[in-house]
Order: sequence, then C-alpha cells, then structure tokens
Amino acid sequence: MTYTILKRIGIGSYGTVFLIRTTSSNNYYALKRIYINELYHKGDVRRQLHEINILFFNKCPYLLNGIDIQITNENILEIITPYYEGGNLENYISTHRALNKYISNTIIWDFFIQLCYGIKYLHENNIMHRDLKPANILLDSKIKPTKVIIIDFGVSIINKQYDNLANTIIGTPYFMCPELCENKKYNNKCDIWALGCILYELITLEKPFQAQNIHVLNYKISVGKYKEISNPLLDHDIDIFKKIIKMCLNKNSMQRATIYDILNLPDIYNKIIKYKTSTKPMLLPIIVNKDIITKNELFNYVYSLQNHIKNSSLENNNIILYNKDLVSNNNIFNKYTKLPPIENKNNIEKNENTLEVKDNNNIENKKK
Repeated sequence: MTYTILKRIGIGSYGTVFLIRTTSSNNYYALKRIYINELYHKGDVRRQLHEINILFFNKCPYLLNGIDIQITNENILEIITPYYEGGNLENYISTHRALNKYISNTIIWDFFIQLCYGIKYLHENNIMHRDLKPANILLDSKIKPTKVIIIDFGVSIINKQYDNLANTIIGTPYFMCPELCENKKYNNKCDIWALGCILYELITLEKPFQAQNIHVLNYKISVGKYKEISNPLLDHDIDIFKKIIKMCLNKNSMQRATIYDILNLPDIYNKIIKYKTSTKPMLLPIIVNKDIITKNELFNYVYSLQNHIKNSSLENNNIILYNKDLVSNNNIFNKYTKLPPIENKNNIEKNENTLEVKDNNNIENKKK
C-alpha cells in the first residue's frame, strides 16, 4: 500500500495520527506513528502489544480495527486504521455546548447502546479498556453521525480468567472511578463508571464531576454525588436515563451494574434489537506473560502479523511467530514455524507488502 500524508489529525504520548490517501484507490485512512524508543519504559511495550492484538483481532463493529502495520527504518511503528470523518465525541459534545443545543434523545440512545455493545464485547473477552471517554470515541459522520467507534486501547488490560483485579493508576481524571481515586484494586466496572459519565455528558453537555484541582475532583468522585440531570428534550426518557446513570455511578463497585444489567433492563430491551450483531470471540494470538519485551521480540511479532495480513483475512488467527517465549501455551496456534530472526530492520522494509510513504507536505520531522 502506497500513500500520501495529507495532514496531522491527532497527537498522543508516544506518537501522532495522520490522515492519509492511498495512491492506487484514493481511499482515506488514518495512520498512527508510534516512536518505539519512547515506548521503552516499564510496561509500555507490553501495552502496545495489547493494543495491536485488540486492533487486529477484534470482530466488533463498535471497536476500531487495524488494516496494516509495519516498523520503519527509523524505529517507528506504523498502524493503518479506517478514517472516520466525524471526529470524536468530545468535539461533538463541545459543539453542542457552544451552540447551547441539547443532543436529541434518538442520537443519545444510538450512541449509548452502541457503546454498551462495544464494552460488552471487551468484557466478554476479559479486557478492561480503562480510558473510556468522549475523546476516545469516534463518529462516522460530522453532519448526521449514526455510529460510534471505541478507540485507543493503549492502556487496555487483557486479564487472565478469574484474575480480574488490577491496581495500576491509569485513565483520565474526570472519568476515573472511586476505586482508582482511592488507590484500591478495581475490575472492569471501571468502564461502567466511565460509561455513566459519558451518558451524563451526552444528556446535560456537562461532566458529572468537576473541580478546580485534582484533589477536590477525587473527593467528589469518591463521594459519588452529582447534580441531578435535566434536559427538556428528554421528558419521555428522563426517568430511565436517571436510572441507568444511578446504576453506573454507584460508588460501591460491588453494587455497580455490569454491562449485562444495563442491556437487560426491560425499559431499553426493545430499543436494542437493531444493534444486536453476531460477533465472533476474539482469539488473541498472544497473551504477553512478561513485563519486559525486547525490541527484537516486538519486531518479530509485527513482522509475523504483517505476513499474516498479507496471506490471510485475519479469520483463522494462525499467526506464525519466531519468538515462542512471548506467547502463552494455548491452543489458538495450530503450528509454530521458525522465521528468520529480524536482526536488521531493513528486512521489514524490503518486504513486498511494505507500506511506502510519500509525504509531499513534509508534515513531520522524523525523529532520529
């Protein structure tokens, strides 16, 4: 795939996202460039492998999918995904707030139920997103958005079955659950709390918990008190929205709803029929069992995935890996075949399936 970089559309802790256009078909995609040298703090490469796994092997229409991947000569990891012109939900809400215009209940229901199904898919596959927020939700259209897509799995955690507690402090303060604020162990109900915060903001155009500093914000979240929602457009649905928010923003995680509790509410069951989709389980090719991942292991996994994309439709999850020690011993693999070690990154560049960059606008000065 050859492409031209058109403009920068986002920037994060480790990399940048660009809008690109393919030279062969003039299709638009998003290109995420991640600087590998900046990943090498404890745990960050492991998280990147988790994100790659989720991007390329999820089968859910409400989660972002990966299309292609490579590592360049400059030690930059490049991931190509679909481009969604609607921007993110944070900007959508901000626009309505600036216009003093509430979002219609039809759109709120559409967005909320799709988010529920995206979260349900993650939780069914023992994955906590851990950073759900409007900025990490894309929309398919700017004018009349009808679909939401959850993105940014960089801090997601893939749990072993029966071992679903975590204690790493991570996430965005406004959407952090009380357990995180109090440095307690937490589980996937941290995503349910964030879902309640997002629904609250869709309805009121304001965040449920706001403060001038992080200490006061943490206190407000820990207490769990928020201003009662009001929206003149939602008279018919206001009671069920209040009920859902109360279920999500319960400061006691044991009493907080699960995603199944929400989707099984009789009040919304008849609204979810059109969103029900047949989603296949996410059979992850690797479960990373160690904190420190070498560059060679990362290069080999990306190279293996690159060849897998080239030779299959990502349906059989039969990736051939060189580094066996990187993976857990599970039955997802039908075989292990030794590939040549990727000691020279030029091996990747010479692969006939390599992404060729044509940057006419010189947008980014590449890091050396």
